[in-house]
Amino acid sequence: MTDHMETNNHTTRSAGKKMVVILTAAVVIVAAAAILFASGIFLSKPNRVLRAAYKSCKENGLAEIFSDHTAEYTTDLELSVEETKLSVEIASTEKKKELTFSVGSHGISTGGTALLDDENLKVKIPILGDTVFVYDYRQENNGYFVQLLEENGINADEWNRALAEAVSDQDMTMDRKEGSRLLLSAFRGLSFETAEKKTVRVNGKDRSCKGYRAAVTPEDIKVILEAAEQIQGEGYRIWLDRILKVMGSDYETFLRELMRQEIYMTFYLDRNRLAEVSVENTEHTIMNLYFAKKEMLSVDINAFSLEDKTCTGSVKLTRGADIEELGGERFDIGNASKEELLKVAYTSLFRLN
Repeated sequence: MTDHMETNNHTTRSAGKKMVVILTAAVVIVAAAAILFASGIFLSKPNRVLRAAYKSCKENGLAEIFSDHTAEYTTDLELSVEETKLSVEIASTEKKKELTFSVGSHGISTGGTALLDDENLKVKIPILGDTVFVYDYRQENNGYFVQLLEENGINADEWNRALAEAVSDQDMTMDRKEGSRLLLSAFRGLSFETAEKKTVRVNGKDRSCKGYRAAVTPEDIKVILEAAEQIQGEGYRIWLDRILKVMGSDYETFLRELMRQEIYMTFYLDRNRLAEVSVENTEHTIMNLYFAKKEMLSVDINAFSLEDKTCTGSVKLTRGADIEELGGERFDIGNASKEELLKVAYTSLFRLN
C-alpha cells in the first residue's frame, strides 16, 4: 500500500493534484488488489488448486474426518473385478467403527459385520449363525487365528496396533504432521498447466469449471503413498491389502501396477471451489472424484488394472453413522485352537440346517 501511495504521491505532486485524490487512488488500488488476491489471480496453479480443495473440504465436512475425532461419517465402497463383486460399508463414530461387507464370485456369495471399539473386535457372519467371534486386541493372544495372521505375513503386534489406531481418539501425531508436509510438498512440486474448461454438475446445476492438469511421475506416486501411510497410520496398508486380496491381488502388486503407469490429474474449479478431479493414464480415465454438499466425496472408478484384470466401482462418503451392537453368543477367537474354531463353525452350520 505504501509503495502505491508513494508512487501516486510523486505523480500527483508532478501533476499538482489534490491530496484527496491521492488517498482515494490508494484505497482503490488496495481494494482492487484484495479482490484480485481473493480471486486467486496472484496464486500459482498448485496453490489455487490447494486453496480450492481446502475450501471445498471445509465446507462439505470432509476436513472434519482428519481434524476432529468426533466426526461421524459412512463410507460405501463397491468394487467389481471380472466375476468378483465386493461391497463394503464402513460406519465411523468417535469410539466405534463398524464394517459390513458382502463378496460374491461365480454365483456364490457371503458377507458379515465387524464391529471395532476400544476393547475388542467383534465379527458376525450370517452363514455361521448368531455366534459373535470376539478378538481382544489389548491382550496377548496365542490361538490359531494369530497363527493364520503370521502365516499370511501379518505381524500380530502390528495387527493389534493397527486395530487400536483405527479406533483411537488421539490427536494428530508427529508422523501424521510430517506426512501432511510431505504430501503438500509433493503436490506443490507438480508441474501444472491450464486445461480446457469442463461442464460439471455441482449441487444440481451445470457449471463451467476451469481446469488445471498435472503429470504425476512414479516418484511422485511413491512420495504420495508414503505420506498417506504416515497420515493414516499402520492400519492403512493392512486395510488396503485385505481389500485387494479379496479382489485377487495385494498391496505390493497394486503398488507395482501404479508405479509403472503415467498418471495425469486434472482439477476442475468452480468459483474457487473444487468440483471434480479426473485421474487418467495414457489410455483412459481411471477415476473421477466429485465434491458436493450432499455427499462429502463421491468417486467413480471407471477402469483400473489389477494383474491384467479390470476393476470398476464407486466410493461414497456421507455424513452420519448408524452403528448397532452385535447380538449373539460370544466366542473368543484370539485364543481358540484350530479344533475349537472348526467345532464352533460346524455347530453353527448344523443349527442353521
